[in-house]
Order: sequence, then structure tokens, then C-alpha cells
Amino acid sequence: MKVPSSEFLDSIEHLYSVKYPRQYRELCVRLKDIDLQPAENFLPGRVDFISDIETFWAVNVRVGEEQCGDYERAIIGKELPKDKNILWGEILPFSFTEDSIFGFLSDGSTGEQVHVWSIHTLVYSYPSLFAFLEESFAPNIVLNPDGFAAG
Repeated sequence: MKVPSSEFLDSIEHLYSVKYPRQYRELCVRLKDIDLQPAENFLPGRVDFISDIETFWAVNVRVGEEQCGDYERAIIGKELPKDKNILWGEILPFSFTEDSIFGFLSDGSTGEQVHVWSIHTLVYSYPSLFAFLEESFAPNIVLNPDGFAAG
């Protein structure tokens, strides 16, 4: 799996008026030519980076459906379509598994903390991008104080 390009990150920032944390942008630059494999023991399943607009839209709409779908069905009897151009759940997603979505708060208020979205809400926060990577990709990438390198 590949990390997203700087051009892709720029396009998302422009489209949604958000900013990815500096640490995430640096990670993407350093690992741009490396095919990463998730850690075998990563419990939520295979983690993938979002690196194209169609995947971003699909993951974003999934957040919207999980955020509002049950409530809409209960109140008005049907689920309304989610606009892919609205950033749902106050999360700027960057990767996902079958069960979870990983991202940064869209207002940037928690910096590089990685938040986990599952079902209807944020359910967990990693204190940093480093902590998320350590759990999800080590030992397949080497984590060190000076940055990241392929393992």
C-alpha cells in the first residue's frame, strides 16, 4: 500500500478548507516510494491509506452514513443521501480498515493526534501519529526520533 502524494493532500485541503498535520505530510514525503504492509497483529484488520479522491469520498460518505443513518431512519423513516462534499463527523480521514476510520480532527484542534471513528462516533484517540504507526505498521517500518524509515 502506498501513502498519498503531496498533490492529493493539497487537493483535499483545498476542497474541504482543512490542513493535514505537518507530521503526516512529512511521513507521506518520506515513505512515498515504499510499499508499506500493516503489522500482522494489527487487530482492526488491514489498514489502507486514502490516496485517491474516490476512496476519500467513499470513506467520508461512510462516516456520514454512520453518523446520521440510524437517527434519520428512526425519525423520518429513511436515510438521506450523504453529500461527499461535506466533511462528516468532524474527522479528516487518512486511513481505514473494514471496521474503523482513522483521521485527524478537521478543525486541527488536536494536532497530530489520530482519532478512530467506528459506527457512530469517535471511539479512541492515539496520542500521536507516531503511536498510531507504531501499533499499525511496526515492525514493517522503523520508527525513530528523527522520523520514519522503511523496515
